[in-house]
Amino acid sequence: MGKKVLIVEDQPESLQLLEDLLEAFHPYGVRVFTARDGKEALEIATREQVDLVLLDIVMPGMTGFDICKGIKADPEMADCYVIMVSSKTEQADRRQAALMGADEYLTKPFDIMHVLERVGLALNIKPV
Repeated sequence: MGKKVLIVEDQPESLQLLEDLLEAFHPYGVRVFTARDGKEALEIATREQVDLVLLDIVMPGMTGFDICKGIKADPEMADCYVIMVSSKTEQADRRQAALMGADEYLTKPFDIMHVLERVGLALNIKPV
């Protein structure tokens, strides 16, 4: 069965960009899901048992920190790889992400090739 990725982003432009980038993984059977808020993100993550979450921090209703903590607290989801993708560049934000269980932290604007590399490593897939 193919890998599953969840993009959690409330900004339409950023969401579309990440979706477009992840098309590089479609030939490898990767399925991509999207969520625009925390409640939806947690529902999809647990229902689909996703392998990777690309997670914005500033979200309506629930922060990315809270979403990450919720995912990592679920015993069935604890191995899910979480990459925070945020415009927040402060060291305190990086520290908070790590405390909530995030595996990586990328800042916006991001380098497209770097995102592809990090996603590929997280999924153990090297896109062409």
